[in-house]
Amino acid sequence: MRSASAIQASALVRKKPRTIRSSSSRGPTVTDQPTIVGSSQRYAGIGQLIDHTSVECDYRIQPSALGALPSRVWDARGTCAVLMTNSEVRLMPEEPAYLRIAAALRTQITSGDLAPGAKLPSETAIMRIYGVSRTVAKWAIAVLKGEGVVEGRAGSGVYVRSGRRLTRESPARNSQGKSPFAYDADHVGQAARWEYESAEQPATVDVATRLHLDEGAAVMQTQYRFLADEQVIQISTSWEPLGLTRETAIHLPEASPVTGVVARMRLIGVHVDEVEERIITRAATPAEATALDLRGRTAPVIAIRRTYLASDRPVETADIVLPSERYELVYRMPV
Repeated sequence: MRSASAIQASALVRKKPRTIRSSSSRGPTVTDQPTIVGSSQRYAGIGQLIDHTSVECDYRIQPSALGALPSRVWDARGTCAVLMTNSEVRLMPEEPAYLRIAAALRTQITSGDLAPGAKLPSETAIMRIYGVSRTVAKWAIAVLKGEGVVEGRAGSGVYVRSGRRLTRESPARNSQGKSPFAYDADHVGQAARWEYESAEQPATVDVATRLHLDEGAAVMQTQYRFLADEQVIQISTSWEPLGLTRETAIHLPEASPVTGVVARMRLIGVHVDEVEERIITRAATPAEATALDLRGRTAPVIAIRRTYLASDRPVETADIVLPSERYELVYRMPV
């Protein structure tokens, strides 16, 4: 059978339709190279990913060149899609049904329509509401279970997980004279504690760049695991330049008489006057999922790269990872 693993549609038709012909084992191509418009996207086929470019098009097929593979080609508001029948490969711009259903249920949860402890619609109800098969309904619920948003109860159903999100309010959390995490937990009436391990390490290229040090310079590395009411809320790794803190009262971060980077630095006469945070969302790595007690291999997390500065000099930098369903980030700043 002729391979269809790399089908690309990339023509902007302005005056007359282009003609598609088969020119190699890689599948159909467009003759008389047209103008590409739009942006590349990825489409799921049967056991493969197929490149497709968003276009405006009105193709005409030469069936004799492609045998019985293409059944139709159509123009759909800037996206040209080819439906392959015999090969069972379909180029579809739509998101899979189970992900759309999971997103709809997630929206109901985050909006409060499905409150903590509320029961999710059953698989049968999801099938009826969305017009999908039981398999699709199961997958939609599995996505939310993998994210830790819902939990199954044997013989009862699936429920929205209880537990109030912590709010990470900046910059208020940095000026309370105590651990910012303890401030976050106290704010919602939860008991905070954390586990840590500190060790002197040579700065990697990345850490050295962030702290304005030479590669290999001595830094104090501390790895943390933060819990609120015994639920893991955050993990982080921080680095401080030992050229600044060695043989001071804050040499070991958790052996200092005060907690929190701002308060600790103030103790040795360093005034932290700025904090920079770079934030992305992504799937948790396997190690992060284990450390955070996350269910599923694609649970979403918030990743923060934070650096404290004193007169533009970096005095601490950290990589922070938060489960997206357990923490809310709030930033208040003057305008």
